[in-house]
Amino acid sequence: MKHNPPKVHHYIPQHFLKEWTSSPGKIYRYRRIGPQKCLEVKEVAIRKTAFEDNLYKVEFHDGSYEYESCLVTPLIDESGHKMLNKVRGESVFNLSPEQLTSFVRYLTCLEARNPEVIKDMTQGICFEELWRDFHRRLGEKKSVDEVVDYFESSPEIGAFAFSMFIQQEYSGIMNPFHIGFLNANTVERSLSFDGLLTSSYPTMRDGDYHNSFSFVVAISKCKALIFGKNLDISIFNELSDSGLQKVVNLFTLKKADVAYFCDDSMAGFVKQHLSWGSTCSSEAEMKEYVYKFVKREIEPESA
Repeated sequence: MKHNPPKVHHYIPQHFLKEWTSSPGKIYRYRRIGPQKCLEVKEVAIRKTAFEDNLYKVEFHDGSYEYESCLVTPLIDESGHKMLNKVRGESVFNLSPEQLTSFVRYLTCLEARNPEVIKDMTQGICFEELWRDFHRRLGEKKSVDEVVDYFESSPEIGAFAFSMFIQQEYSGIMNPFHIGFLNANTVERSLSFDGLLTSSYPTMRDGDYHNSFSFVVAISKCKALIFGKNLDISIFNELSDSGLQKVVNLFTLKKADVAYFCDDSMAGFVKQHLSWGSTCSSEAEMKEYVYKFVKREIEPESA
């Protein structure tokens, strides 16, 4: 019997979202709807959110291929799910070097598989530069033109780029991005209560994986991880539980258009800050947003 490849492709894995389950198979979704951008808070099925049809599918003029089955699930999700559960139940510091590598690959891809990032990959490929580079390296060959023309014919070239990204992260041939995590400082904080959101873009990264960067992610309702390379992230150890909750939730909403939690109690915070990064025109403006938030929300706690 012919196997039909999956069409519904989740960019936030269902196993990740299940940590925020509100009732069997469901989660509370927060999103803006309508011309007035009113906040809708609704309990929805986990399997019916945070997905796009055919996100991991590449169409060419002579055919197509779907790589969720052969790359995303076996390389990212199967091993990453096991390491995620281990860190949720124990600690990131309990992972062996091999387990840590598997886990940070998963985190790197958790950002890269977002539809907006895949779209940026499509827009970021300059075929004219690619063409010139091929000719510079290989000379004037008709086959080079044919290869470039072939890839340029696909509207989903960003999806193809992500498939190459996955293979690069797992082959390690050309300085993969996840190496940055292995050379970074790490802070793990667990709250005494369930108060951390997740979202359609659950990771926050500033900087370059190969140089200086910071990375924040809530991996459960009460546990957050912060990584920093060449940066002092010890401030996250100094925050109160309430302060940490606010800061991590702020970062979780930075690029997200949808937020998730186990109940409807986060409506006020989400309404105020959902997708706040899109309202800023520069990195400096984003830093100012965070600075004002900390001055207003965090510093009064320590006064």
